[in-house]
Amino acid sequence: MGYHKVPSIILLLDHEDANTVVSGVLDFKGCKVYKLRTVDDCLSTLNRLEKEIDVVLVKKELAIDKNYMLVSNIRKISPGTMIIIMADSINEDEKFIEHGVDEVVLTPVSAENLGDKILMLIAKKELKEIKEKSG
Repeated sequence: MGYHKVPSIILLLDHEDANTVVSGVLDFKGCKVYKLRTVDDCLSTLNRLEKEIDVVLVKKELAIDKNYMLVSNIRKISPGTMIIIMADSINEDEKFIEHGVDEVVLTPVSAENLGDKILMLIAKKELKEIKEKSG
């Protein structure tokens, strides 16, 4: 019965303490976490790793910079990776989905709730893929 894939997540939150806390929670939940500091680190890590990353969690300001350059590059390198943006607020004119973002999480949110949300989104995606293959 044992299908055991360890979820892999890149954190690019532009805040060292937030990266550490969220990373710790996700680690306790059984995830492989990459805490990165810059957009370039994120893209080079995606290029370097042999397996696909499940989720990139990125601060809104980094994701939308230069007309969603990071998001579009993630899509080119790793099309199956889920992109989740953390934002303090969103405007109606920000069309995240049209730019390739899968989910937006508004702050404040606890690290525990954020970790659960990420794992739930990964599970939902996996179930959808299983259903598509079997049916």
